[in-house]
Amino acid sequence: MKGSLPIAVILFFACNVPEQQAGQKTNENTEIENTEAVKAPNTDKAAVRTVSELAVFMRNMHSELKVARQFVKDSVVIPDTVWLDFAKVVEMESTAGMIKDQDHFNGYAQLFLQRVKELKDDPSVEAYNAVISNCVSCHQNYCMGPITKIKKLEIN
Repeated sequence: MKGSLPIAVILFFACNVPEQQAGQKTNENTEIENTEAVKAPNTDKAAVRTVSELAVFMRNMHSELKVARQFVKDSVVIPDTVWLDFAKVVEMESTAGMIKDQDHFNGYAQLFLQRVKELKDDPSVEAYNAVISNCVSCHQNYCMGPITKIKKLEIN
C-alpha cells in the first residue's frame, strides 16, 4: 500500500500534462531550435550560440536531401512529402557577415532551385548529384564548414 501513493502521484501528473508540453511546438521551442551547444574557445566549458535562420534551414535541407538520396538510390520516385519549400532559401536571414553579395548568393540559390526541379522531374543519380554539386559550389564561396558533410550525400 505504501508504494501505491507515489505511483498514483506519478500517474496523476503524467495524465494531466497540458497539450503544449505533450509535443506541440511553441515559440519557446522554436527559439531553442535556433541555438546549439558548442565548445567555448580556449576552454573546456560549453556555450550556447544562436544559429541563423539560414543555417537551421540548410540543416533541414540536408536532412531532406539525405532522405531523397535513398529514394534515388532505390530508383523510386521521390514523394512530394520529402521536399521542404526550398524556395525559402532566398528569404532566410544568414549568419552575420557570411553573405556579402546577396545577388551572387541568390544566383546560386536560383540555380539550386532549378537543379531541385530537374531532380523532381527526373529522380536520377545524375540529377541528384547535380543538386549536391550546386550546394558544394555555393558553400565554397560562402561557408566552407559543412562541405565535407554535404559531399557525403553524393551518390557514387
